Amino acid sequence: MRYVDCECRRGSRYLDESENTNAMDLDIRRSKVTHSTFGGGPHRCAGLHLARMEAIVTLQEWLARIPAFHVKAGTNPVFRSGIIAAVDDVHFEWAPIAAAVG
Repeated sequence: MRYVDCECRRGSRYLDESENTNAMDLDIRRSKVTHSTFGGGPHRCAGLHLARMEAIVTLQEWLARIPAFHVKAGTNPVFRSGIIAAVDDVHFEWAPIAAAVG
């Protein structure tokens, strides 16, 4: 499979349009995601379920402890998708922290 001017190896299933329609588009509602993040077959990561759970719990606990926030009006997050997805730029506005009652 080719992407731009690069020949991708067969293992790059995430970029395979026959398995992931519009593979290069960020779609958080994508119902079926085919990737090889944790390997496959006999080389599948034995800790993949623990790694996923750790990521979920870390985000849940972190978000519960930080002030409320939202994406700043008039800005758009910049995402990069592919084998490794990333957020290149995002501007947040944090909710004001209430003054301590003393």
